Amino acid sequence: MIQSYKKNPTLIKNYDTIIIGSGMGSLTTAAILAKEGQKVLVLERHYTAGGFTHVFKRKGFEWDVGIHYIGEVQRPTSVIKKLFDYISDSKLQWADMGEVYDKIIIGDKEYDFVKGTQNFKNKLIEYFPDEKLAIENYVKLVFKTIKTSQKFYISKALPSILNFLIGKKMRTPFYNYSDKTTYEGEWVKTKKHGKGIETWPNGYTYTGEFKNSVWSGQGILAFPDGSTYNGEWANGFMNGQGTFTWADGKQKSGIWKNGKLQE
Repeated sequence: MIQSYKKNPTLIKNYDTIIIGSGMGSLTTAAILAKEGQKVLVLERHYTAGGFTHVFKRKGFEWDVGIHYIGEVQRPTSVIKKLFDYISDSKLQWADMGEVYDKIIIGDKEYDFVKGTQNFKNKLIEYFPDEKLAIENYVKLVFKTIKTSQKFYISKALPSILNFLIGKKMRTPFYNYSDKTTYEGEWVKTKKHGKGIETWPNGYTYTGEFKNSVWSGQGILAFPDGSTYNGEWANGFMNGQGTFTWADGKQKSGIWKNGKLQE
């Protein structure tokens, strides 16, 4: 039962579970608990439940706040399909998006993303014939990453003692993909060597010189909070003359050794 807080909602005295927020995770959890016999109260201050499933309209166009399409629901054996069937009593009907599910427009060029793994690869190779090997390797990497993510999310649902014992082992293969950096710059054989830019998923960015894939030479490290170090590096550490600037503007300059300022 959905009730507005503006209209004196009718509440019972006791609930088994109270969930604050009505995003996708909250609604899924509430539905599962309710199906298992619990009395569940979901609280939401917005006038519409759903979180990132909302849409908004501007000048005749409809925009998705977050989620805009869902994969794997066409396979009866997929975990996500089974979960949706369970919480909706198999009443949720999925609309096919057609052969082209996405379109990328860059300038006057258009690139269609078509459904079906092999069709997707063929279409990209049609656009970029010289990148055939890279495209095939990319698709393989996507499936490898998806496979590792399954154990990652399962570990999140384990009881505390099991998570302590085996959780890290289950999550590590996923972290090997999710924590990879991106690098743009000069190479010597398979090593980052010369000038380049290395970026981390957590917001760190190093711009400067590399030697055998390690920060060595002159470089700038930008931290997620806005702080920076601009100076000399050796063996991946601040080593030599440099200046550390905090996000609030305060600075310390001098000679650094293995990441520490020498007083």
